[in-house]
Amino acid sequence: GQHLFQTTSSNTLLVRAELTDFWRCCLKQDHEWNITHHYILYPNPYPKKNRVKKRFYGHPSFPLILKVGGEIVVRSNWEGYLKEFANSVVHAHEYHRNGANEWETYEQDMVDFALPYVRDARVGPVERLEKTVAWTNFEKKFDDVGEKTYELKLLIRTHD
Repeated sequence: GQHLFQTTSSNTLLVRAELTDFWRCCLKQDHEWNITHHYILYPNPYPKKNRVKKRFYGHPSFPLILKVGGEIVVRSNWEGYLKEFANSVVHAHEYHRNGANEWETYEQDMVDFALPYVRDARVGPVERLEKTVAWTNFEKKFDDVGEKTYELKLLIRTHD
């Protein structure tokens, strides 16, 4: 059978999982995991508007990836998907920043898990120009036919 995870080096674990469930597991207190990088490569963009909640940034579990932390890299051939992902990070931050004024149920002690990513989210995705190594079969297919692909890189940045 197929393994759900594979140790690729002493400090790397390649995981094949439903991400929304995996993020919940990462936040359980009985784990000692230090997640430093997330790669979301060519996710299904669910292009119909009525399926927006199936997109990672539209799913109720989206805040979990921000809470887990670590660098987030998303690649897609659909630039709009990456722009919407980035906008969701900015909106999560703005909700936190403005929540006390706009929402009666807002809790003052909520942590703004989007804050470290806001600067990069505002920059948004960039076209992938270095195409010597494709990370997935989808990426190779798009590169081989000359279709543009994009990357959104959200690094953890400290703010004053």
